[in-house]
Amino acid sequence: MNQIYETISCCRVCNSNNIEEVLDLGNQPPANSLHKDDSDKPPLVPLRLFFCKDCSAVQLGETVDPEYLFNEYVWVTGTSSTAELYSKDFTENALKISGFKEPSVIEIASNDGTFLRSFQERGCEVLGIDPAKNIAEQASKKGIPTISEFFSSEVATTLVENQGKSDLVFAR
Repeated sequence: MNQIYETISCCRVCNSNNIEEVLDLGNQPPANSLHKDDSDKPPLVPLRLFFCKDCSAVQLGETVDPEYLFNEYVWVTGTSSTAELYSKDFTENALKISGFKEPSVIEIASNDGTFLRSFQERGCEVLGIDPAKNIAEQASKKGIPTISEFFSSEVATTLVENQGKSDLVFAR
């Protein structure tokens, strides 16, 4: 792929060609594409919204290469005090609703492990899966075991084969 995005030609949900552009915000830098000076400006991607006339799904018109977006990610969950507080409420609710006392827990797109840390503090076995190598490394250094991969059926199969099924799996 020469450019970092591909344009859709049909609905992402129902595969219909009956899609219509409803909003065009022009070319924008991709999410988390921060730069320090004019010499390293990020590439631009059309930011367009489409509506499917068959299934009513609203969707982006372009798909940015996940490797570009997530290989070296910028946002770190633990920098948000609100996320830290919510992670504790989330853990309490998940344990209460599931009925597990100390489940094995996997988080897909676990970032720096902020949400898993709350489970770990309650005695749960945890594992994070996140494609951002830099942030997965941060999580691992903080004691949250983290695999730096995009989640896929192959990753799931390998995990089940190597350590069995987990009690709770979540992605936010």
